[in-house]
Amino acid sequence: MDQATRYSDDDLSLDDVIRRVAGCAVDMHAFPKALSREPAKNRLKELRAAVTRIGHKVSRKPPPLERYLLQWRQFAAGEATTLDRGTVRYLCWESNVATSPLFLAYLYYSGSRLSRRSIEGLVQSCHHKWEGDFPESQSVASVRTFVEGYQGTNPVLRRWKANLDAVLGPDGPSLLGRDLALKGERLSSYLNQWYLAPQSPFVGMLVKEAAAECRKRLGSGSSATQTLLFTDLLPWPCWKMRDLKEELGHLILHGAMTGQIRDDLLTFVSRHKQLGDPRIDENRRNWGEMSLRAKNRLVEWFNDHSELEFFDRVYRYGQGWVVQARRGTEQTLAPDWSRKVPG
Repeated sequence: MDQATRYSDDDLSLDDVIRRVAGCAVDMHAFPKALSREPAKNRLKELRAAVTRIGHKVSRKPPPLERYLLQWRQFAAGEATTLDRGTVRYLCWESNVATSPLFLAYLYYSGSRLSRRSIEGLVQSCHHKWEGDFPESQSVASVRTFVEGYQGTNPVLRRWKANLDAVLGPDGPSLLGRDLALKGERLSSYLNQWYLAPQSPFVGMLVKEAAAECRKRLGSGSSATQTLLFTDLLPWPCWKMRDLKEELGHLILHGAMTGQIRDDLLTFVSRHKQLGDPRIDENRRNWGEMSLRAKNRLVEWFNDHSELEFFDRVYRYGQGWVVQARRGTEQTLAPDWSRKVPG
């Protein structure tokens, strides 16, 4: 045992301290040599793992500051000719600004060197504007150029750069949606692999395409397809109700809608707070946009399925509004769909 280690800190002399400092210096000098003799894969394992985890996460939008938006308004009004670096980094995440021709032209002609965080922000901003004709706009083409020019090692941008048509192509959501349905993976896992924001319109189109592809595959014997459709895709919380009802209409009329598949559909419908059992008067208007043929078939299924639970929202003292299960046998009369349903 080293002599200095036999004393408490209160008993240390100046000579003891000097010896300890000298020992630390020797250890620090020897460490790089000892490390170099280790195989590369064994060096600083924990640090390597931490860096890898950080690199594989999508950056988050920086916190907003009013001065950033003020500087942009001044620039857009012609009252300023430049934007500082902090403002540029933030504006890359403001979808309305980041995808505007004026801002993208400034990035291009000013020669601004964009960080990987800024490029990620531009891509995410595009995904939040992914509707109508926007996917084929010059703004998306400009952002593609910035991604193509990235020369770093960040795994997020490297994957996007290698798959630009999937991430920033007009058919990107369709390509990824069909790929998801083919692989039968869980939605959250798949989105994480592609570093996609789950609530963007881009992902909304991906989910819609994946649901349609899963519907085509129903009855093929793949349980993964059925699980993906009824566990992840249909319950996805950001559906536009118009699109969800359209998909449900196709499902109801699908030839494979029998047995457990039909049971899963009825369970999903009865528990959905914006749909519900169509036999209940208060839910009638929820089904107004669906074809009469699909609605009648759905009602027939509910009437035949005497053991299915459906749900009501009831108010309980001390709990507020809660969902309460009710047996399907308590409501067996189909509504008269020929009567006008309030829109």
